[in-house]
Amino acid sequence: QETLDYILNDLGLPDGGFATSEDADSEGEEGKFYVFSASEFANIVGDHADLLAGYFGVTPEGNFEGNNILHRAIAVEDLATSAGLSTAVIGSVIAEAKQALLETRNRRVRPGLDDKVVVAWNGLAIRALAEAGAVLDRPDYLAAAERNARFILDQCRRADGRLYRTWRQGTPGPLAVLEDYGGYALGLLTLYQATGDTTWYQEAESLIDEMLHLFRDDAGFYATGSDAEELITRPTDVMDNPSASGNSLAAEALHISYLLSGRSDRLVAQDSLFRAGAELMNRHPTAVGHLLAVQHTVEADNLEVAITGSPTKPLSDVVWKKFRPNVVLALRITSEDERIVPLLAGKGQTGEGALAYVCRQFACQAPVSDPKSLAAQLD
Repeated sequence: QETLDYILNDLGLPDGGFATSEDADSEGEEGKFYVFSASEFANIVGDHADLLAGYFGVTPEGNFEGNNILHRAIAVEDLATSAGLSTAVIGSVIAEAKQALLETRNRRVRPGLDDKVVVAWNGLAIRALAEAGAVLDRPDYLAAAERNARFILDQCRRADGRLYRTWRQGTPGPLAVLEDYGGYALGLLTLYQATGDTTWYQEAESLIDEMLHLFRDDAGFYATGSDAEELITRPTDVMDNPSASGNSLAAEALHISYLLSGRSDRLVAQDSLFRAGAELMNRHPTAVGHLLAVQHTVEADNLEVAITGSPTKPLSDVVWKKFRPNVVLALRITSEDERIVPLLAGKGQTGEGALAYVCRQFACQAPVSDPKSLAAQLD
């Protein structure tokens, strides 16, 4: 939650987009905004300075040019044991110290903000916000994700639907690449599953259709669109580096789309991405970690959950309360949703209350109405 709150509070832009990053330096000195000397740290946290120095890894010599980059150097449980205190007490002391340190840091000259909006990275952000909003019951996270979705689709897309890769202060940048389409489609598909708003499902499917049209060839996918500036060699984006590659994001988006829609073209395209990455997966697996994770999910026992009726939350909470990468979720909020999301077809409400259908390739078990029964089918 602290990481997501940082994204919202420090990288969030007035229009709803998320900025790229903050600089490492301020006032001409690298790390000045972020680091603490041992003496400054002790003055800020007060009576528990020695105890907290062990937790945050603070030493007189420091770990960065004589200062300290704060980090979790020891587990709370281990610190509590060594101090002879309960984990609750230690947790409270740490929380108070973090707040005091944050207040001190916020009084410093802040680093510059790279306020460029990158569509792919915003897609990863709304995916995280949507999942966290559902899991942690944080409507504010869901609202921020929806606001970002509206912003990207309104400001980072041409009238004909073609995405731009970046946007800054009202001006769009170059045309989007495969990473942007795959990443943002993933974000929208997750947002649909978290909210049940079929607007996001439809927009995701539209992006995936365009992704297939612009980037796919017989052997896999290119990184740049067929309408992009012609290069000597048209590049591909296969290797997962600090963030997932365009190929990996596209494969995951296609997989989720296939589970929700049953469309065979999604499955065929998804498989072509695995074939394109097969040599790297075999010879250099650490170079394609996300693609391997997606393939592992694809080969698992994939389940589709369709929930109809009202209220949906007691049943949908069962899906979200565990990490279930092999499960997709569709919510029928209105009768029109059955027409829009194929997984919901023929699953209209038959009486009062909500029903959950657990399916494999659209073949469903008998519906259940209570959370325990749904959990039993999923587990």
